[in-house]
Amino acid sequence: MTESLLSIVFQKKATAIAVFHGLQLEYLHVHHPSATGAKAAQSVYQFLSRTIDAFSCTSAVVELVPSDRTGRALLSEAVLARLRSDAIPVFTFSQADMLSAFSLPPLRTMAELRALGMCLIPMLTDSASHETIDAALIGLLLQVDRELRCIVNSDHSPTSNARTP
Repeated sequence: MTESLLSIVFQKKATAIAVFHGLQLEYLHVHHPSATGAKAAQSVYQFLSRTIDAFSCTSAVVELVPSDRTGRALLSEAVLARLRSDAIPVFTFSQADMLSAFSLPPLRTMAELRALGMCLIPMLTDSASHETIDAALIGLLLQVDRELRCIVNSDHSPTSNARTP
């Protein structure tokens, strides 16, 4: 059974999510809370709750945010609290992880990565925000990793299907 993955990226005034079912991008959205601080965190918490329920998300990948008291950190804490309340497994990533995962040698800038993302994910359009591109890319990265691990862990060697006399 293919799992639904929720991918979450934080910016100063927005939280972007992407929902994947297998390798298929199902949903992409940016939430712009009108408030700041605790009210913004509550708004993101409610938005996330609706998304988790609507798509039956079974795991999540979340951007690593420094644990200072900035708006991004408050949003991150609210999101992690919501995911933990449902015991949803959480994977984390950083921008450095993203830059090194998509290219050898690693890409140097997020602009390079976002240009690559526009080619890799047809659902992304020229009007896609940086947040949505980032959320879609990290979700795709984790889902491809999962698919490859399934292939490697199953016995798909050419000789395994051969019959012996």
